[in-house]
Amino acid sequence: MRLLRTAPGDDGKLEISQFSDHGIPPYAILSHTWGDDELTLDKLNESDAKGKAGYVKIERCCDIARADGLNYVWIDTCCIDKTSSAELSEAINSMYRWYEEAEVCYVYLADVPSKRTFEESRWFSRGWTLQELISPSVLVFYDETWMEIKDDDVHKRIADCTGIPLSVLQRERDLDDFSIAQRMSWAAKRETTRVEDRAYSLMGLFGVNMPLIYGERETAFIRLQEEIMRISDDHSMFAWESEDNDGFLAPSPSAFLHCQDTVSCTPLKNRASPLSMSGRGVHLEVRFIGIGLRGLGMALLHCRKTGEEDDKYIAVFVRDQDMTMEQFRRVRSEEISSVSLKDWKPSQCPMRKICIQARRTGHMRKINTARSHPLKGSNSEEYTRQEISQIMQFENEYALCDAALLGRNDEVWLLLTRSDIGIDVLSRAKSFPKGVRMGKDLVRDLSAQTPFSLAAASGNTATVRLLLQRGAELNSRDDFGRTPLLLAAQFGHTTVTQILLNMGASIESKDKKNVTALMYAAMNGHGDTINELLDAGATVNSRGGHLEMTALMYAAADGHTNAVEVLLHKGAAIYVVDALNRTAITHAAINGNKDTITALKLGGCDINWRNQEGRTQLSVAAENFPAKKNTGTVVKGLISAGAEIDARDNDGQTPLWWASGKLDNSDTVQILLENGASPSAKSYSGQKPADIARLRGHRLDYELLRRAEKNKLNGPQATRTRRFFK
Repeated sequence: MRLLRTAPGDDGKLEISQFSDHGIPPYAILSHTWGDDELTLDKLNESDAKGKAGYVKIERCCDIARADGLNYVWIDTCCIDKTSSAELSEAINSMYRWYEEAEVCYVYLADVPSKRTFEESRWFSRGWTLQELISPSVLVFYDETWMEIKDDDVHKRIADCTGIPLSVLQRERDLDDFSIAQRMSWAAKRETTRVEDRAYSLMGLFGVNMPLIYGERETAFIRLQEEIMRISDDHSMFAWESEDNDGFLAPSPSAFLHCQDTVSCTPLKNRASPLSMSGRGVHLEVRFIGIGLRGLGMALLHCRKTGEEDDKYIAVFVRDQDMTMEQFRRVRSEEISSVSLKDWKPSQCPMRKICIQARRTGHMRKINTARSHPLKGSNSEEYTRQEISQIMQFENEYALCDAALLGRNDEVWLLLTRSDIGIDVLSRAKSFPKGVRMGKDLVRDLSAQTPFSLAAASGNTATVRLLLQRGAELNSRDDFGRTPLLLAAQFGHTTVTQILLNMGASIESKDKKNVTALMYAAMNGHGDTINELLDAGATVNSRGGHLEMTALMYAAADGHTNAVEVLLHKGAAIYVVDALNRTAITHAAINGNKDTITALKLGGCDINWRNQEGRTQLSVAAENFPAKKNTGTVVKGLISAGAEIDARDNDGQTPLWWASGKLDNSDTVQILLENGASPSAKSYSGQKPADIARLRGHRLDYELLRRAEKNKLNGPQATRTRRFFK
């Protein structure tokens, strides 16, 4: 520490001595505002020094200190080598302590009383003089003529003009008794020549140290707040107000102008975790209340205004940026609010650990855009209390399910701010007896769904993302065993399907009937969803359902030509058979889906394809689908599609032969005969269709076939038929 001797040397020059920390003698210290003609260390004893106003100031200060019996004095103009950045940084970081340890501080008011009153002195508006006012144990004020200003009410006058409590000025209370916000408010109206000094001049007031980086401008104040957070969990440092809303940390001390009565408080229950800082922002634990659109809420800081009840807290407005309750940003920073917990249900204001984006630089580029939020009173995004109650539906345990189904993302977010709602709560049984319209479908079977499943089923992409980010169960199942992926595929929500697959949803999961997502997409004709599933690795030829059908069969059965074309392009097998030995083209033929049949043919499907026994699909259908069971359309459809009417299998048996051997199959026999089937075609063992009908006792089929033979041969078969059955 450099100190100036109060007595000049034998040569009449001013002498500077340097002392180690343990050898510093008693000294006086000067507090003043810099003028235009100050005397710095390197010019202290120049030939023209005595002619400068700064020299007179130093000389008079030394005279007073010497008269007080002090041999040394510290004056910032000449006791710091400002050409050395290291020494300047050390001095500024030590300055509060130097003023505190001085025997006496002389305050020189260079503009009193000639230009203004005591309270109007420039000294009370400068940043550096705040610590010089608070830290010394003894202050003596002098006017511009170096006459001592004596006033029994000096401390009160200072308190009135600075906002600093009298107990601080009279050293009756420790600085730590006052909140961060209160101490910041004392500097709110003070200015410095260098922007950075507004922060550097406050280091001692908060007991922190940090390197000086001149040129960083407003960022210095951000760094100061970060240093304060390392040693304090006082939330009042966030209770500032300013039009500048680039982060959670204040842009300058001016933002604390109205914080003189902001005091810190600690909740009696659920003590908050300490503050911490990361690249994402400020991490803190607070009560959070959702109040508006697009994630608008209030973070209740652990501070309040002096004299307020214990259940009241200062709240700042924040926005949940990703609607995940993880990353917030302060908004509407020009205002704060006082919130009483009595006005809210406990479930609406739970303690939460959140992260609020901090300002990383003090100087932000000005962008000419509209405000990111409306001002209070103009198209506000904030719900009224009545609207919040209507959305919350405290008596409705299925409120979250209803909001997710309808894609009301803001309502889903608001409901999830409650502590008593689980994200995977199941929907009510028989939730929608009148049905819910989903695209072209009217769905009634959405019972036992989670909110996430309902959002996936209804294709609400934003809600799906929100619930996923909030931890919804990716592979939950409803009463039918359907996962969210199966539901999204069922209703053709391709974007939702993609999101679920990217998040790791099980692509081969099956419902209780062994139906996969690909099958659901195929049976409902959702070509784009089929493409998405196949590109993600779905097995194209897997079989499911009680008939063990493939996706191609499901698409063909319902006449979804586009889906059939997509599946064929992706390599779907055309000759796989289901549990009843039917191929995809048979399913298409059942409903007479001509375009689908054409698509299957173009894809390489032969209507007369034969299985290992040499039987065609018409042969199989003729045997297995009696017309009386409303499946005669299978045979008709195959014939219409070009099936060979008398195609023989490996044993020479035609479709009519197989139909004749089936009990109660007269309608099928009739259909085949009407379409030109030969009643006389014999198998390789010599049996005609009528022979197998007689052998198995199918009288009606036998008579029908014999008449058909008679019509062709014009022989006496009718008599023989009656004789056979006597």
